[in-house]
Amino acid sequence: MLVPRRRLPSRATAIVPATPLRQDPIMFKTLAILGVATSIMLAPVVFAPATALAQRELVATAAKPMKAPTVLTASAAKALECSNDAKAKGLKGKPRTRFIAQCKRNGPIG
Repeated sequence: MLVPRRRLPSRATAIVPATPLRQDPIMFKTLAILGVATSIMLAPVVFAPATALAQRELVATAAKPMKAPTVLTASAAKALECSNDAKAKGLKGKPRTRFIAQCKRNGPIG
């Protein structure tokens, strides 16, 4: 008479369940060191475009000649005066817009 063979447990059941990362200090330290090393290696790649852009802007601004002071036209001078009057009165929004429009048409309002 044949006896059925007993099935042996698979190897998967013999594996110890994974412990949380904080409870395994060697794995935690290893991953921390890898993270720091990766960030150090990637730092030039991340920050290089920003420094290159800043250098290009610095060169571009240094190469531009200085502008001569602009002379305001009569209408621009009037608009600036009206804007300063509105600012002195503390006007904002629609009242400021209306005040400046009226001021430009009729001259500064006292």
